[in-house]
Amino acid sequence: MSEIEVSVESLSPGTVLTQPIRVNGMILVRENSVVTANLLGKLKNHGVEKAWVNETKVVKDENAPKTAKIDDKRFFPGDFVCLQGEKSESLYILKKGKLEVVVVPHGTKVSKEVVNSLGKVVSILEGENINFGEIGAILSTTRSASIRAKEESIVGTITVNENFSTTISTIPKLGINIATTLSKRIKDTNNKVNFLKNLHQKIDERSKTNMQIFFKLVDKIGQASSRFTSSHWSRQLHEKLKNDPYYIAAVRTFRLKKKKDQNQDDCSDSGSVPSLNTDNLVEYEMNDIICNEGEPGKELYILVSGRIGVYVGDHRVATISKHGTVIGEIAVLIGRETGTYENRTATLKAVTYTQIMVVPGDSLDAIVQKDPGFISHIVKQLAEELPNSNKSYVELKENIEDSLKELDAIASFKELTQELEKNLSDAENLVPGIHKISASMVNNISKCKLEYQKEFLSCENK
Repeated sequence: MSEIEVSVESLSPGTVLTQPIRVNGMILVRENSVVTANLLGKLKNHGVEKAWVNETKVVKDENAPKTAKIDDKRFFPGDFVCLQGEKSESLYILKKGKLEVVVVPHGTKVSKEVVNSLGKVVSILEGENINFGEIGAILSTTRSASIRAKEESIVGTITVNENFSTTISTIPKLGINIATTLSKRIKDTNNKVNFLKNLHQKIDERSKTNMQIFFKLVDKIGQASSRFTSSHWSRQLHEKLKNDPYYIAAVRTFRLKKKKDQNQDDCSDSGSVPSLNTDNLVEYEMNDIICNEGEPGKELYILVSGRIGVYVGDHRVATISKHGTVIGEIAVLIGRETGTYENRTATLKAVTYTQIMVVPGDSLDAIVQKDPGFISHIVKQLAEELPNSNKSYVELKENIEDSLKELDAIASFKELTQELEKNLSDAENLVPGIHKISASMVNNISKCKLEYQKEFLSCENK
């Protein structure tokens, strides 16, 4: 196996250094030295950040803390690290390069060819020491996505224990790193989902407006032809337009009543709660404020009992009632790494008498060292959330692609405009200004569609 340059922070006791380390031209550590706790301290004291190692040259040290064996492999553009649907027996660390996370529709028989032709890229992994592929290992499920190299990359593989919690209890820091990585991916995907939701709403509103205008123009022609019975041309035009697929869709939209789905609060209270010191337990009476919208999110919460209302402004947008649910973990995990905690996007209020565990972000490392099961609980929740975010993103992309097709009513308006131009004077007598309206719609629709397509592509390229 070839040598690889790694950060000193990632070195474990027992690892063999394959090249000497020099500081100011002097050899500080000789080639083939075995990493010990004292040697790590020496490297850090001298400000050494990188070292060359070969993972196959590891000397067993009975006194060294347990660590995971990492096997490195090089992937070239187009190579697959893993495929969606495969059994999850390992998690991975991107050490160098760029990878794509690719998802195919649920139920599709997965192969490399199918992923290349039908797969949707939902995110990009780039940088050093980026964890991925952990969801299947955490949830004991098959892989929820395929990972494909976008450029030449080096990936480390860690074989996990059958019980992922055991792996985390052996390496608690790995649990925090995985939770932070999952949080970043969820935040990135959710930002894209919110962007696409707003775009989808704009496209739908514009599409309905176009449809409504076409519907009204056709109806006006029909009303005029009823008043002017001698106008055979207008009656023929009206009959022709009534069979236009766009008009039929408009009738379906504006004349048929649709049932509205009613959203119901989740009243389930099942779920496991990690054990923490009772000092972390806080009680709230009904209507007590837990945290306010706009304040820095420096703490995460775990619902122990009761129900929590999520409010944006004065409107309750959700109710959390599943015991064991972790709230605010994404902001805390990312804030812990960056040193900047984002402001909360909602107010949390107790709906009934409620008990929650409050975990300050700056205490997270100490809590995890004492109780690795705590970070396992958070990692599991994040692992369950990410595939749902990816699914929402893929579905929204498909919906927008369909909506952009529906928006393209240019053909119907063009045909109407051309028919009106054949008998322009009669048309203006029947419905004053109809030709101008129809012709302007052709230009407006074309312009709007181009703008929406640019917005759609900008989201894909983020």
